[in-house]
Amino acid sequence: MLKALPLLAALILSQAASGAPPRLPKPVAVPRSAPMAVPIVQTIPDAADVPYPGGTITLDIDASDTARGAFRVTEAIPLAAGARELTLLLPRWQPGHHAPRGSTAALLAMSFTVAGKAVDWRRDPVEVNAYHLALPQGAREVVAKFVYTSPLQNSEGRIEMTQEMLNLQWEQMTLYPAGHYVRRIRVKPSVTVPQGWTAFTALDGQSANGNRLAWAETDYETLVDSPIFAGIYARRWDLGNGINLNAVADKPELLALPLERLASLRAMGEEALVAFGSRHFDHYEFLVALSDRLGDIGKEHHRSSENLVEPRNFIEWERLDWDRNVLPHELSHSWDGKFRRPAKLWTPDYRQPMQDNLLWVYEPDPKLSCVVSAG
Repeated sequence: MLKALPLLAALILSQAASGAPPRLPKPVAVPRSAPMAVPIVQTIPDAADVPYPGGTITLDIDASDTARGAFRVTEAIPLAAGARELTLLLPRWQPGHHAPRGSTAALLAMSFTVAGKAVDWRRDPVEVNAYHLALPQGAREVVAKFVYTSPLQNSEGRIEMTQEMLNLQWEQMTLYPAGHYVRRIRVKPSVTVPQGWTAFTALDGQSANGNRLAWAETDYETLVDSPIFAGIYARRWDLGNGINLNAVADKPELLALPLERLASLRAMGEEALVAFGSRHFDHYEFLVALSDRLGDIGKEHHRSSENLVEPRNFIEWERLDWDRNVLPHELSHSWDGKFRRPAKLWTPDYRQPMQDNLLWVYEPDPKLSCVVSAG
């Protein structure tokens, strides 16, 4: 264009000298280009049914900061010999949600180190729940640290921690190595709760060192399927057949469940075993919060449930009988949804999308799925 300017100027001056009005050359029509798709390159390996080669992940969560609702997470992730890169995932397709609801928005102060030195990392530009780490030569372990900031008021989301209790869901605040079925990833978990609190979970092998609780090594799939309810006002009842009722409450008097009411709760478990004709769990833990401060929850697991009921449910038994329908509903899900699950609703990890074509079988109307009674 710059080379053509002198020629254009000469043409205009020549026409001006002749007295003729200047005539500019007619514009040449140039076809407009259209945007073309840029192929998306897959940078995350699909899950394979092979063990994670690095070894057992050590997971430690400090859940004692009730003022800030903060869960401080430390994960020590061992590496296979010679590893020069690692991709870590935050669960996106979380079990029981049937949708890609896992979000990184609440994760803050993220850091990754090897031998105390920071390593380069980046978020995946397509799958934002993935973190790609570049590892130095000879790296044997990555330490991931971050803070999960749970909501402090309802406008921010579901309340997961109050001054009296907490609900810890592992999938919200843990990362796992990409490329493996989650059942092939081993984890050794521990959690620090506030002083004087009691914690309930379906995890096995609990030990305590003060208010730091630890459990036996397990696989990541079982870990995610085993949430924690903990609180300062807590109580446990044996319902027989390996089924236990574990409750935390806003106030201690809300735990005054009359002994005569235990008969109907025990019958609920007995009737479920008869109705389904099998027993696939070694123990089952009802996790119940009697609260109007903790956020609403009703979620099923293989060996436990997460349930919020009206604060006075246990002491105003008949008036609030409708509210306890959630207990047999979640218990029935141990068979319908966990022990037996529609094939396309099962996924090998929490990255692969669930296909909800048989969700109507898994999650029917609660009134239809409550085949046993808690009243």
